[in-house]
Amino acid sequence: MCVFSPPRLSPASPREQRPPLPWPPPRAAADLRTQGRRAPAIALAAPPEQLAREASGSLLGRAFGGAGAEVEEAAEWTAEAEVALWSSLVEPTAPSSDASGEELAVALRHYRSEVRRVCGALRDPDVARGLLERLRDGSLSAASIAALPAEQLLPEAKRARLRELRAMPPEESGRERKDLPFEDPTMVCAECGKQGRVRFGYLVSVREGYGKAETWGSKDNEERGERCKAQCGDCLAEWTYDV
Repeated sequence: MCVFSPPRLSPASPREQRPPLPWPPPRAAADLRTQGRRAPAIALAAPPEQLAREASGSLLGRAFGGAGAEVEEAAEWTAEAEVALWSSLVEPTAPSSDASGEELAVALRHYRSEVRRVCGALRDPDVARGLLERLRDGSLSAASIAALPAEQLLPEAKRARLRELRAMPPEESGRERKDLPFEDPTMVCAECGKQGRVRFGYLVSVREGYGKAETWGSKDNEERGERCKAQCGDCLAEWTYDV
């Protein structure tokens, strides 16, 4: 009778003796551990107030530097101006207070508009030269720049035009406009950047549906919003916009 004997296997060499692979693999295990939760960078994202302050500080720093301030001057004036704007416009409506989320959003928009207004003034060579002279001789502090009358942050040509308009009778200069009966405390002037000084009114031709004849009955005319005219009470600039 024939007896089958299994072949003899030689012992594995050290190279063939490998440890079992881990399961799941280290990277997959890390993915599994973090599955279902946000990455740390997202979970620890800065609040909008902090992001707004950082962006505003960067804008102000570049504006002061571009206006001719030295590095140390730009750093000092940026910090002083930003803190003053934040403490006067946003701090009273900070989350720790009784203000609502909408009030905080409005305050942040006002804060950003004032930062842009100061930066716009520093971009004009004549205005920037005068501001830097006053900052250096101590007659003006960086914290007080935004509190200056709006016309002091305008170029000389616009100031001259403003003086000319204010010298006219009210009905000619546009200071008493019956076609601008509404106020918008959140609207920012398209010219000087000041917020809370804008009056507006609806244009009759659009509000009552009297668009151009070629658009009557068209879908574009039906879906189009209303057009308004606005005027800034500080610089008397006028512009139109759609709502």
